Amino acid sequence: MTDAIITGLAAFVGTNIDDLFLNAVFYAEADTPRKKRHILLGKYLGIGLLILVSLLGAWGLTLVPEKLLGLLGLIPIALGVRAIVSTIKGQSDEQTPTAQRAGGLLARVILITVANGADNLGVYIPLFTGFNRHELLICLAVFALMIALWCLAGSRLSALPLLHRLLSRYRHVIVPVVYVSLGLTILLKAYAI
Repeated sequence: MTDAIITGLAAFVGTNIDDLFLNAVFYAEADTPRKKRHILLGKYLGIGLLILVSLLGAWGLTLVPEKLLGLLGLIPIALGVRAIVSTIKGQSDEQTPTAQRAGGLLARVILITVANGADNLGVYIPLFTGFNRHELLICLAVFALMIALWCLAGSRLSALPLLHRLLSRYRHVIVPVVYVSLGLTILLKAYAI
């Protein structure tokens, strides 16, 4: 049991360490409790999808060839370009209805989490293959707890005075740069020669 907990912790932290900064960026946008709930829900849904695909892969039902996973990098690039275009056109989040912004944030969190998850699949599939049913359930419980802790850490990071000022003031620049950089990193990792 202890081995499954330690392995689950190591696998989660190793594959999601970059999500801490992404979570901070998301939480910098969350000016209402509803948006904060959408971020948490989006992280659970996004990582849940990655876990589901990993379980299918571990059970011998790999659905997507590994090279195609790199194309997921196009999702954050598209979101980043969309944010850049909106900034250039002078549109801001404040010009869209609250419900639409919150729903848009939920979708973005899910998409970015899944797009950033190719490394998760590469670790989780062999990890899950080596677990018996009991160990797998323990590992999944650890993941569920860690998602909440990761969101809390991202929220706390975004509240640090210096980071909060930077994210608040330059969000219209930082968010597209982070998204496009993430997308390019995913593409480069997948198609590195």
